[in-house]
Amino acid sequence: MPENPAEDPVEAIRRRAGDAIRGPWIWAGNTETGQVSLATADRGRIFILRPHAEKVARWHTHDGDGPITDSEYAALAPRDRDRYERFVSVDSDLLFAGRGGGGDRERFGGRMVSFREIARYDVLDGATREEAGLSPDAGPRNSRLYREDFLALDSPEAEFIAHARDDVDTLLAEVDRLRAELAALKPAG
Repeated sequence: MPENPAEDPVEAIRRRAGDAIRGPWIWAGNTETGQVSLATADRGRIFILRPHAEKVARWHTHDGDGPITDSEYAALAPRDRDRYERFVSVDSDLLFAGRGGGGDRERFGGRMVSFREIARYDVLDGATREEAGLSPDAGPRNSRLYREDFLALDSPEAEFIAHARDDVDTLLAEVDRLRAELAALKPAG
């Protein structure tokens, strides 16, 4: 529902589009570090959407015990603390509907998928790990995927979102053209 019911819906769209950061937008990031963002493709990467990442510390033992939290570690007897080592990781993800390019609903069995599973890598000529025949955990030590920077995501929804800004401008221009054409057909008077 429009904020102002008297406002022309096309003009409301035009206003919102004018307030938004102009495109083109792209998905970019690095799957090794867990970074993902929707950002401008030019002008020095102005971020449109960037999930919050949180560092999480857990204590683990070398023989597989853990993870335990900082408060659980503090409650341990001093002699038991020597077995634990602190590991810090970043918890961040962005999930998409489990569909591949072309809307293949069966590709991931309908589950939500991490951006890491659908990233299109620069160093793989735009291919995903799956398309390049690499295992899901192939990373920097793999000679073909030596850098995990990506510039697109293999998801119809992600692509729609990334192109929405420019698509709105295209559609508004078409509405203007059609309105002008219609006005020219109306008799004067």
